[in-house]
Amino acid sequence: MVATEAMACGRPCVVSDVGGLQEIVVPGETGYIYRRNRPKELAKHLRTLMDDPALRRRMGDAGRKRVEERYDWKQVIRRHYPSLLEEVVR
Repeated sequence: MVATEAMACGRPCVVSDVGGLQEIVVPGETGYIYRRNRPKELAKHLRTLMDDPALRRRMGDAGRKRVEERYDWKQVIRRHYPSLLEEVVR
């Protein structure tokens, strides 16, 4: 939830390739993904964002849009709950 919450606040994310975070962040569009155990990659991405306010703003805006389109509760319910509810009704 942390990545989607940050993106909802208009913040670009730098996440590792562990777990499901790479499914949320679009590299180069809403943030960056670095390979775990690669601190230099992490530092490079953080430095890039720190040095470029316009890039941060673009990525932050893109992240907010992505969250609104894909992770808004109405969207989540439409995508995932019908199949769950069908099981309950049966």
